[in-house]
Amino acid sequence: MEISAIITSLCKKPDGSALVTIRVPAWQATDAGMEQLQKMQLHNLDVTIKRHRDKRSLNANALLWKCIDSLAEVLRIPPEEIYMKALNDYGVQVILAVVPEAEQALRAFFREVIPLGVHVINGTRMANFRCIVGSSQYNTEQMSRLLDGVIEDCKDLGGFVPTERQIMTGLELWKKEHASSAEETETAIR
Repeated sequence: MEISAIITSLCKKPDGSALVTIRVPAWQATDAGMEQLQKMQLHNLDVTIKRHRDKRSLNANALLWKCIDSLAEVLRIPPEEIYMKALNDYGVQVILAVVPEAEQALRAFFREVIPLGVHVINGTRMANFRCIVGSSQYNTEQMSRLLDGVIEDCKDLGGFVPTERQIMTGLELWKKEHASSAEETETAIR
């Protein structure tokens, strides 16, 4: 069973153990959910506690891909090419200097990694890479900038142009769903 919860209190016991109290939101504290929790009460459990990260808004993502698909149709090129061009033009990018052996690790984290050259710093061989962050890692501000850029391309090239209401709804849902993870994403990208 996986649940979302907030730790409401922590108490170190005299025997060295800890008492952790959590609050489960109402939407998970249904009769069925409570029944499952009661069955687990006083049993040894394997528990993983990690900071909650909301899933991306399908509305903002769906809107982005609807625009990308329409541009792909107009331009007669694959949607993935449009997406990568949008990430290059409007997305989040960082330039990193790392030891050349770290390239594979960068490729596991970033959407695209582009080698820029090799140089020596203090006797150590370093490689420069332009790293492009995929939109699944974006916070609301970054997603808004990407979506705005793609919408401008749609206006210029005759692709699907969403209404202002569709844009606001998609981004508002994105913002709500990313409220808890935006700070972490910013830190990870910087």
